[in-house]
Amino acid sequence: MLLAGVAVHGDRVAVDGEVLAEGHPVRDAWIGQPDPVMNASNHPVGYCDLPEEAQFRERPCGCGCGEISTRDFLPGHDVRAFQDRVRRMFAGSALEFIRWVDRMAGEHGVPVISPTAHTRLSPMINANCSRDRRSLLAFHTPRPEVHASSSVILGK
Repeated sequence: MLLAGVAVHGDRVAVDGEVLAEGHPVRDAWIGQPDPVMNASNHPVGYCDLPEEAQFRERPCGCGCGEISTRDFLPGHDVRAFQDRVRRMFAGSALEFIRWVDRMAGEHGVPVISPTAHTRLSPMINANCSRDRRSLLAFHTPRPEVHASSSVILGK
Protein backbone atom coordinates (compact mmCIF):
# COMPACT_ATOMS: atom_id res chain seq x y z
CA MET A 1 0.00 0.00 0.00
CA LEU A 2 1.22 3.48 -0.80
CA LEU A 3 0.49 5.34 2.42
CA ALA A 4 -1.41 8.60 1.99
CA GLY A 5 -2.23 9.28 5.62
CA VAL A 6 -3.79 8.07 8.83
CA ALA A 7 -6.98 9.01 10.64
CA VAL A 8 -7.65 8.52 14.35
CA HIS A 9 -11.13 7.30 15.32
CA GLY A 10 -11.33 7.00 19.10
CA ASP A 11 -8.96 4.20 20.07
CA ARG A 12 -8.52 3.04 16.46
CA VAL A 13 -6.26 4.29 13.67
CA ALA A 14 -7.22 3.92 10.01
CA VAL A 15 -4.49 3.74 7.37
CA ASP A 16 -5.37 5.50 4.13
CA GLY A 17 -3.63 4.75 0.86
CA GLU A 18 -3.64 2.94 -2.44
CA VAL A 19 -3.08 -0.79 -2.95
CA LEU A 20 0.06 -1.43 -4.99
CA ALA A 21 -0.82 -1.96 -8.66
CA GLU A 22 0.40 -4.80 -10.86
CA GLY A 23 3.87 -3.96 -12.10
CA HIS A 24 5.01 -2.49 -8.78
CA PRO A 25 8.25 -4.33 -7.84
CA VAL A 26 7.22 -5.05 -4.24
CA ARG A 27 3.75 -6.31 -5.22
CA ASP A 28 5.08 -8.46 -8.06
CA ALA A 29 7.78 -9.99 -5.85
CA TRP A 30 5.57 -10.90 -2.89
CA ILE A 31 1.89 -11.35 -3.81
CA GLY A 32 1.14 -15.07 -3.73
CA GLN A 33 4.49 -15.86 -2.08
CA PRO A 34 5.20 -17.22 1.41
CA ASP A 35 5.41 -14.65 4.21
CA PRO A 36 8.93 -13.18 4.11
CA VAL A 37 8.87 -12.67 7.89
CA MET A 38 9.00 -16.09 9.44
CA ASN A 39 8.71 -15.72 13.19
CA ALA A 40 6.99 -17.35 16.13
CA SER A 41 4.61 -14.44 16.65
CA ASN A 42 0.88 -14.98 17.04
CA HIS A 43 0.29 -11.68 15.26
CA PRO A 44 -0.63 -11.89 11.57
CA VAL A 45 1.64 -8.98 10.61
CA GLY A 46 5.43 -9.04 10.74
CA TYR A 47 7.83 -6.29 9.73
CA CYS A 48 11.13 -6.42 7.90
CA ASP A 49 13.07 -4.58 5.22
CA LEU A 50 12.56 -6.20 1.83
CA PRO A 51 15.26 -5.74 -0.82
CA GLU A 52 12.59 -4.67 -3.31
CA GLU A 53 11.74 -1.71 -1.05
CA ALA A 54 15.24 -0.21 -0.97
CA GLN A 55 14.60 2.11 -3.91
CA PHE A 56 11.62 3.56 -2.02
CA ARG A 57 13.39 3.89 1.35
CA GLU A 58 16.52 5.57 0.02
CA ARG A 59 16.32 9.22 -1.00
CA PRO A 60 18.54 12.30 -1.12
CA CYS A 61 19.20 13.94 2.24
CA GLY A 62 16.81 16.86 2.84
CA CYS A 63 19.66 19.33 3.42
CA GLY A 64 20.65 19.19 -0.23
CA CYS A 65 24.14 17.71 0.32
CA GLY A 66 23.46 15.03 -2.29
CA GLU A 67 24.13 12.08 0.04
CA ILE A 68 21.60 9.23 0.20
CA SER A 69 19.63 8.48 3.36
CA THR A 70 16.80 6.25 4.49
CA ARG A 71 15.48 9.15 6.57
CA ASP A 72 14.56 12.74 5.74
CA PHE A 73 18.01 13.88 6.90
CA LEU A 74 21.32 12.24 7.72
CA PRO A 75 22.25 12.73 11.40
CA GLY A 76 22.95 16.41 12.07
CA HIS A 77 21.98 17.54 8.57
CA ASP A 78 18.59 18.85 9.73
CA VAL A 79 20.47 21.37 11.88
CA ARG A 80 22.70 22.20 8.91
CA ALA A 81 19.61 22.89 6.75
CA PHE A 82 18.03 25.02 9.50
CA GLN A 83 21.20 27.05 10.03
CA ASP A 84 21.67 27.57 6.29
CA ARG A 85 18.16 28.98 5.96
CA VAL A 86 18.58 31.21 9.02
CA ARG A 87 21.80 32.61 7.50
CA ARG A 88 20.29 33.17 4.04
CA MET A 89 16.76 34.28 4.91
CA PHE A 90 17.06 35.91 8.33
CA ALA A 91 20.55 37.47 8.27
CA GLY A 92 21.80 34.82 10.68
CA SER A 93 19.27 35.65 13.39
CA ALA A 94 17.61 32.57 14.90
CA LEU A 95 15.41 34.96 16.92
CA GLU A 96 14.06 36.55 13.73
CA PHE A 97 13.35 33.06 12.34
CA ILE A 98 11.44 32.09 15.50
CA ARG A 99 9.46 35.34 15.40
CA TRP A 100 8.60 34.67 11.74
CA VAL A 101 7.48 31.09 12.52
CA ASP A 102 5.33 32.38 15.40
CA ARG A 103 3.84 35.09 13.16
CA MET A 104 3.02 32.56 10.39
CA ALA A 105 1.56 30.14 12.93
CA GLY A 106 -0.65 32.88 14.36
CA GLU A 107 -1.85 33.90 10.91
CA HIS A 108 -2.80 30.29 10.16
CA GLY A 109 -4.47 29.50 13.48
CA VAL A 110 -1.71 27.33 14.93
CA PRO A 111 -1.28 27.81 18.71
CA VAL A 112 1.92 29.68 19.54
CA ILE A 113 4.01 29.04 22.66
CA SER A 114 4.05 32.15 24.81
CA PRO A 115 7.59 33.58 24.91
CA THR A 116 7.10 34.72 28.51
CA ALA A 117 5.97 31.27 29.68
CA HIS A 118 8.98 29.70 27.98
CA THR A 119 11.43 32.18 29.51
CA ARG A 120 10.04 31.70 33.01
CA LEU A 121 10.68 27.94 32.78
CA SER A 122 14.09 28.13 31.11
CA PRO A 123 17.20 28.09 33.27
CA MET A 124 19.72 30.88 32.96
CA ILE A 125 23.14 29.65 31.90
CA ASN A 126 26.39 31.41 32.75
CA ALA A 127 29.51 30.17 30.99
CA ASN A 128 32.99 31.08 32.18
CA CYS A 129 36.27 29.82 30.79
CA SER A 130 39.09 29.19 33.25
CA ARG A 131 42.83 29.49 32.55
CA ASP A 132 43.21 25.75 31.91
CA ARG A 133 40.60 26.13 29.12
CA ARG A 134 37.96 24.07 30.86
CA SER A 135 34.54 25.63 30.82
CA LEU A 136 32.46 26.07 33.91
CA LEU A 137 28.75 26.21 33.22
CA ALA A 138 26.49 27.36 36.03
CA PHE A 139 22.75 26.73 35.75
CA HIS A 140 20.45 28.90 37.85
CA THR A 141 16.68 28.88 37.73
CA PRO A 142 14.97 32.28 37.54
CA ARG A 143 11.88 30.85 39.26
CA PRO A 144 11.82 32.06 42.89
CA GLU A 145 9.94 28.98 44.10
CA VAL A 146 12.84 26.74 43.01
CA HIS A 147 16.09 27.28 44.85
CA ALA A 148 18.42 25.20 42.72
CA SER A 149 21.82 25.78 41.31
CA SER A 150 24.20 23.38 39.61
CA SER A 151 27.65 23.56 38.03
CA VAL A 152 29.30 21.30 35.46
CA ILE A 153 32.98 21.29 34.56
CA LEU A 154 33.72 20.24 31.01
CA GLY A 155 37.04 18.81 29.86
CA LYS A 156 39.20 20.34 27.13
